[in-house]
Amino acid sequence: GALEQEIAYILQRLGATPSPALVTELARIELDTWHAAVSLYPAARPTLATLKARGYRLGVVSNCSYPAGQAIEHAGLADLFDAFTLSFQVGLAKPQPEIYTHACQALGVTYAETMFVADGAFGELDAAAALGITTVLVEQEGQSRAYGSSSRWDYKVTTLAALLPLLEAQTDEPRGVASTDSSG
Repeated sequence: GALEQEIAYILQRLGATPSPALVTELARIELDTWHAAVSLYPAARPTLATLKARGYRLGVVSNCSYPAGQAIEHAGLADLFDAFTLSFQVGLAKPQPEIYTHACQALGVTYAETMFVADGAFGELDAAAALGITTVLVEQEGQSRAYGSSSRWDYKVTTLAALLPLLEAQTDEPRGVASTDSSG
């Protein structure tokens, strides 16, 4: 649900009866905190812009809450993405195969035409690979390893900029590129 609904529900479960004004203020604080915490890697925007200019359809697939989804949109990349598949909106989460299906359908691409670029959390690369999606593990400084990892991937890069020569080297270029989140 909406952030205000979530906050009110949690406070009520704790025995509090919050005023609408308090719930609104807490929601604003939560969103402001998320917005301040999100920063992009230096290569993110230029790489995504280049991919978009070359005709790739770009999407975000993220296991996230409402505030995290707002932070993704607030990061200033919405103009570069064709689709957002956010778990709190679609009721699915990685590594469920259906979330990848949803993302591919939103992008208008098949599994074979898709490249999934992610940090490997939740076994997400394993799940994408099982569907026949080309997978790329991206390991960048500052990434958390708190959410487990994948055991297989087709390629490994240390910056999104490394995707450009990787895609150029492909004989059957994937036309859809889905990233696990917009900070990558």
